[in-house]
Amino acid sequence: MTVELTAVEKDRNKYIGGSDVGKIMSGDWYELWRQKTAQVKHPDLSDVFQVQLGTVTEAFNIKWFYKTYTDHAKQNIIESRHAPSAPINPRQLFGINTGTTYECFMRGNLDDVCMDGSGSICAIEAKHTNALGTRFKNMDEAIEEYMPQMQFYLYLLHQNFPNQRIGGCYFPIIFGNVWHCVKVSSYAGYQIDMVDAIHRFKKHVDAYDPSNPKASEPIGYKPKQTKITTEQIPVNGMIRKDLSSSNSFAFACGEYMENKKKADISKKDLDESRDKVLSHVPDNAREVYSSTASVKRTKNNTLRITIKGE
Repeated sequence: MTVELTAVEKDRNKYIGGSDVGKIMSGDWYELWRQKTAQVKHPDLSDVFQVQLGTVTEAFNIKWFYKTYTDHAKQNIIESRHAPSAPINPRQLFGINTGTTYECFMRGNLDDVCMDGSGSICAIEAKHTNALGTRFKNMDEAIEEYMPQMQFYLYLLHQNFPNQRIGGCYFPIIFGNVWHCVKVSSYAGYQIDMVDAIHRFKKHVDAYDPSNPKASEPIGYKPKQTKITTEQIPVNGMIRKDLSSSNSFAFACGEYMENKKKADISKKDLDESRDKVLSHVPDNAREVYSSTASVKRTKNNTLRITIKGE
């Protein structure tokens, strides 16, 4: 069965976009396949208050970004190697066809594109969501949710502007009425897995036959499409590291916890046990953690130990 689509819906079904990539990377292929093959309509979000609020606040969010990052400049057109005589609008990018790959079905509608202080091109993906502690417990959960979309836009920037430095994707997000912003690095390994997953999903769409839809139907749910975790991808130049399997970290944390309880321990001995914990934090880590403790790097580059349960 095929449903009747509007012109906008037909246009959307021609392409794989940023929001589609999130579903593809999570393994949620079946419903997206039904939408892309016009068996069902895409959800109508026009009456969803939270979605429409985000649409309205997007312009303010981006304006606040430029107010905060004063050395970053909005880019309206950028010269591309693929079209040097016709600079393109970087806010709507398409995949580039080569001799071996066909990718013009990929389309990214970026919220904005800027040039940072070092001259690198950066994507901007602006979001507005509930206050922290509701939908997302922390910024890392929000980053993980939108990582596929951000890496997709960065991939398209790399494709369209191969002679330019791509600096990453800024992620200004409003949690309720509190503004935060981080910079997510472009990560080639993730993008390789992402593009492979997109092509595999597209084969199911292209093979669709209305008379025999089961023949091209993907299974209801596939596993995640990459083994690369979001923790491996630098945020503000720093990674998170899981030390749950580190015996030395567990021992150092246990010793530090025990020493904190001793009334007669000297400051020197306590500091030494603390330093053993901190020695497990690489210079490029914003946080290391296990099931019992975590060490976070603050904005002024100091390290703070948190013992879970204290």
